[in-house]
Amino acid sequence: MRIKIINSLILLAIGFMAIPNTSAATLKKNLKFSGKVIDIQKQFNVNKLHIYYNINDGFDPADVIDLLVPIDNKGNFNFDLPDLNKPYRIYIVLFSGDQKTRLINESYFANSKDNVIIHIQLSKTEADTLISFTGIGAEKYNLVQKIEKQFWRDYYSELELIENNKDSSEISLFSSQLSSLLSKYKIKKSHLINTSGVNSEMGSIINMEYGRYNNEWVFRAETALKYYPNFRQQIVRNYFKYSGLFFDKPNKLSLFCPFYQDNLLLKDLLELMMQNHTTKVNIKSFYKKIKTANYFDDLRDKLIAGALLGKTSQNHFESFTFKTMDSLLQDGIRIVRTPYLKKKLIEKSKAINKFESQKIIESEFVGLDGKKFQLSSLKGKVFLIDTWFNGCFGCALFHEEFEKEVYSKFKDNKDFVMLSVNIDKKKEMWIKGISSKKYTSEDYINVTTGNWLDHPFLKYYNVKGSPWMMLVDADGNICYQPVTASSEEILTQINNALTKKKANELTALKRGL
Repeated sequence: MRIKIINSLILLAIGFMAIPNTSAATLKKNLKFSGKVIDIQKQFNVNKLHIYYNINDGFDPADVIDLLVPIDNKGNFNFDLPDLNKPYRIYIVLFSGDQKTRLINESYFANSKDNVIIHIQLSKTEADTLISFTGIGAEKYNLVQKIEKQFWRDYYSELELIENNKDSSEISLFSSQLSSLLSKYKIKKSHLINTSGVNSEMGSIINMEYGRYNNEWVFRAETALKYYPNFRQQIVRNYFKYSGLFFDKPNKLSLFCPFYQDNLLLKDLLELMMQNHTTKVNIKSFYKKIKTANYFDDLRDKLIAGALLGKTSQNHFESFTFKTMDSLLQDGIRIVRTPYLKKKLIEKSKAINKFESQKIIESEFVGLDGKKFQLSSLKGKVFLIDTWFNGCFGCALFHEEFEKEVYSKFKDNKDFVMLSVNIDKKKEMWIKGISSKKYTSEDYINVTTGNWLDHPFLKYYNVKGSPWMMLVDADGNICYQPVTASSEEILTQINNALTKKKANELTALKRGL
């Protein structure tokens, strides 16, 4: 089901770069959770739950806390969470005992006074696993379950019928049918919320974050622009004809809703593309749009930080220089008031200044043979550094796409090298990750830091997790270090570096003659 794919990307967005935050231990833990996992067929041998939460409303990956909750031999478990005096997202993830099969990957809102009992009945597939909640605060958890089930099962079943009957000459008809379908399911979602027993504030938050019909209209329009460029005028007209019906206006409660904030950014990006008749957005124009929009200060702070630091926007931008990014970061630092967001902008600016037109610092890693590996040994090669660790969802997703869409184009080019840097603490985890072929390839140069992020190279470049990339040209200059990147952009950057190498070699040859 698509819900499972999307949820894994959501978990990736908040969790794969996370470093355990010791400050969380000082938070008073008043929220109580207990429950039971029922495995009737005794086939999964479950032994622990993963509980993730973020003390800063889901924005900053470095603030993600990962709890490993033991499950006893009878299926019982319990854990406590802090009372942050505000609603905040929590993620419940369950794997089989051998860690090969994911059984649950769900998110909810925790809030003050929660004392919740979680009932999990496992089935053969993740989609058929049943989860229910009882106790104080349980109604909002059950509401999320109902809304998500309705969205991914019922809505998408009907949407598929419409899409299967669509061709490129019926864009207007499809827009009309989609509009009717979204209206129908927004009414259904409102009914679930109104009859759930949750208070109005929590109902509003859940409405913005789950069953995201507000994002569907933006997503469908963007997809149509991509696949039907000859119908651009028609698509744009239909988008604006119906958009007011579906996109919920932001309010103070939007601050608790990271997915909704992403949707706002996507909406602004799409409308800039429509306005400028482009498929990519100029980062300066986008920043100006966010900065001058009529958003209240706290939300504007989050959107500015999301635009400059987040992953949602980056794939939609035209290429830009380190200098351009730093100028926007400096302006953001000046106007953003939220302390932890300002801090992140400052950290990014400092990191940018280490990249721009700089030689990569000499560093030492450890190779598979146990010998020291020096970066200087790659002099004269164009090389892409990628970091990963065993169990990292994002690393696996990156590697799968990179191997297929990028590396296949360069694997026979002797001037290009992939340097795969593992950050696991234990060698056996590194070897296990290589053997799985999920995170790296034996065709790459495989090295390790051997001590998580406590390594001079990672500290110098302020690497907070994985996957993290840096492209270095044949002269040892850092030429590309994205927050995130599409395969197309990585291909372009590698080709540019290789073209520059050939041009320099030709110039040197001519001078020699």
